[in-house]
Amino acid sequence: MDESDTSVQTNYSSEIFTIDHSNQEIAEYGNGMFLKLRDRDISATANIIDSTGATDQTTDQEDGIAVPITIDLSFNDITDCACLQKLLKASEMNIPTNTYIQELNLSNNSIRGECVHNIISFLDTNDRLQKLNLSGNFLNKETALSALTKAIGDSNETLQVLSLDWNGISGEVCANIFRNLMIKSKSLKKLDLSWNNFSDVGKILGQGINLTTRLEHLDLSNNPLTNEDIVDILSGIVNPTSLRSLGISHVFVDEQVETAISKAQSRVPNISVKVAIYTDMKSDPVFDKKTLYLQRIHFLGVTKPKKKKRKFDIGHVLLKMKNDGNLEPMKFSLFISTFANLKVKGVIMELIEGLANQFRNADKTINVALMLDKYLDLYPDTTL
Repeated sequence: MDESDTSVQTNYSSEIFTIDHSNQEIAEYGNGMFLKLRDRDISATANIIDSTGATDQTTDQEDGIAVPITIDLSFNDITDCACLQKLLKASEMNIPTNTYIQELNLSNNSIRGECVHNIISFLDTNDRLQKLNLSGNFLNKETALSALTKAIGDSNETLQVLSLDWNGISGEVCANIFRNLMIKSKSLKKLDLSWNNFSDVGKILGQGINLTTRLEHLDLSNNPLTNEDIVDILSGIVNPTSLRSLGISHVFVDEQVETAISKAQSRVPNISVKVAIYTDMKSDPVFDKKTLYLQRIHFLGVTKPKKKKRKFDIGHVLLKMKNDGNLEPMKFSLFISTFANLKVKGVIMELIEGLANQFRNADKTINVALMLDKYLDLYPDTTL
């Protein structure tokens, strides 16, 4: 992008500033500001959007009525704190008269924990912010999350929606951080922690849900939660709570979990527990359990392993068996020992045992060929 491409466009309901790598300065341009960053491989547009969808703000501004706007800085390569600080500063300086920032979208950048203080500063100076989207970043350090949630829980009284999905958050310390946020926040109504790496923290999260007085929606979907996690979360909900919906979709649900859901909803009828995968539940016997088992094993092994070296794709194993000419029906014990020899353990191994039972032939052998066909229908791009 050359200098002639850099511009500020005004069209009543929006102001646009363009980020360029040809220079490094904050420069005044017309009635707004634009930011140009030197030597950065970045070319993006930050939109300031009238949240009301109005096409003409003149009447509201003349009447002195403040109009809420959204700052959208998603999908940029924000790799250092200086860049983030300047982007946020330019955003604040560029907002039109008689407006206020209601929503900040910083999703799908490369923001790391050391930049949290810039976000906290933005929260402090924009005291009408209601939505903060930080999904798809690398905000998984305990110290960073503690500082961010402390700022929100201790002093902020306006933020209603916080999205931290896809940040690789895990561990008991982080679970306790969000437990405290659920309890202390004065305004937060929706917290999205989906697509992270929480496991073995059910009791901690259950305590937060049980004691929250403001939070209405919590999404824990697509975390590698165990059955024990789900039961612990639901068993911890014993008091009337502000929570109205709990998302735990893409979890393995058996009769034990079904019972825990039923008991939690009988104790606290206002809570809706949203579970997308129902397996081994008496209330839904017509579900395709073969598909559900394969999807869950794929999710835990390919999408959400705790460490890269623990990645496991059952499709690779089945394709290798095919290449070796071993797709004939096999005994249950041989099928299980095949995966045990690959050092598959824990929840995935339990799921493989359940999967084998779904593919039993009349003679009780396992139909491995059908299993591979079914897997390739779900994940056709699987290769060795």
